[in-house]
Amino acid sequence: MYNDIDFYFKTLECNHPCLYKMINESKFDSLRIDLKLKCKDDMEVKDFYRILLSLNQYTDGHTQVLKQKIFNSDPSVFLNLKVIDNTFMLNNDRVLSINNKDITEIMIEVKSFSSKEGGIHAKELNICKILPEYLSVFHGIKLPYIIKSINQKGDTNTCVISQLDSLRRVTREKLLFNFYPEESVAVIFYNSSDFNRYEREFEKTLSLGFTKMNELKIKHLFIDIRSNGGGFIHYNNILLQYLRKNNNKTVMHTLVPKVVVEEQLKLNYERLNKRFPNNLWGSLRKQMILLLKRKKILKFERTGIVSERIKSKILKKCYKGNVYLIQGRETYSAAILLAEEFKRKQIGVIVGEDNGAPIPFPSGPINYTLPNSKISFTCSFCYSWYTPPVETCNGFILPDIEYDVFNKILTIEDYKQIIEYNRNNKK
Repeated sequence: MYNDIDFYFKTLECNHPCLYKMINESKFDSLRIDLKLKCKDDMEVKDFYRILLSLNQYTDGHTQVLKQKIFNSDPSVFLNLKVIDNTFMLNNDRVLSINNKDITEIMIEVKSFSSKEGGIHAKELNICKILPEYLSVFHGIKLPYIIKSINQKGDTNTCVISQLDSLRRVTREKLLFNFYPEESVAVIFYNSSDFNRYEREFEKTLSLGFTKMNELKIKHLFIDIRSNGGGFIHYNNILLQYLRKNNNKTVMHTLVPKVVVEEQLKLNYERLNKRFPNNLWGSLRKQMILLLKRKKILKFERTGIVSERIKSKILKKCYKGNVYLIQGRETYSAAILLAEEFKRKQIGVIVGEDNGAPIPFPSGPINYTLPNSKISFTCSFCYSWYTPPVETCNGFILPDIEYDVFNKILTIEDYKQIIEYNRNNKK
């Protein structure tokens, strides 16, 4: 187990671009020492897993000890409690115990299993998704839950919960169009920014959907990213080319660790050597290219930062109606960057609640496996930010129109109400 601890900490030290953004170096070193002190020679993997998970609170959302090996529950179910500070709330009553197990220490430990990076609503949902499996694995507590609580008057109550709540989804598909032609409304459920081998199908679905919107003369388009956990901005850019936007230039700045800088520079020179013959003419061509890129290469070599403009293509027959982006507590990673670009390009109105994490954030997670326990974890290898910056509140992109969207199947009446709110805001 000691080797696993060293492997974990060394991996983060060598590969994370901004490891000490959330925790200072001395605290990070002390965590390694504390963890080794908690380890025992005869410790079971389950118990080792438990203390490793507590490291997640000190790292970003893309750098995490993964929970799947020990928590095999359905990620679409949760225990429907409110979380306020270090307290669980049930119907405005403070929860005291679950099946006679005091809740105080449970709350503190379960909170430590997830990154502090997330928003209030996102952290609450993560805790309530982890809690049932945590109770089962580490305390042998399973459904039904007998919950004892106390109200503001000091009266105690007992409630029995026989089943968990489910996260409701309109569709499990990554991309889906819904149309309400009579109300001139269309909805895109953009549930993932990762289409990998299915890029052609993604582009085809978008093309057919926007063609139909033009035929129906749709005036109001809603893009629902509440369930989008991220992926790649490449797919966001394909979607955005169908929407009218301003001409603001977006530049992405990326910081990578020294080891990555060295690898990329080496690859760059290898590509040039393969591209041009090893003669006088080839050498001259290589030198010309290197001279043209000199400033960028020197800056990259010195700072580890590379900057590049994101191409913002707009189709001739792009959609010119009103656009509403619906975000929520499960909106993460590349989906947050979509909301950021949506705001920067002034495409339309953002609706819903705060999303899952603040910008900017480390990303590009790489998977690793500890050599002895075989526990998996991820580590971010880059840190990106975009200019010009957009207005945020402590890094969070807030909605222009606050609307209760969590775990709701929105109906045409909801869409009509949002449209009306927007009209009133313009007056």
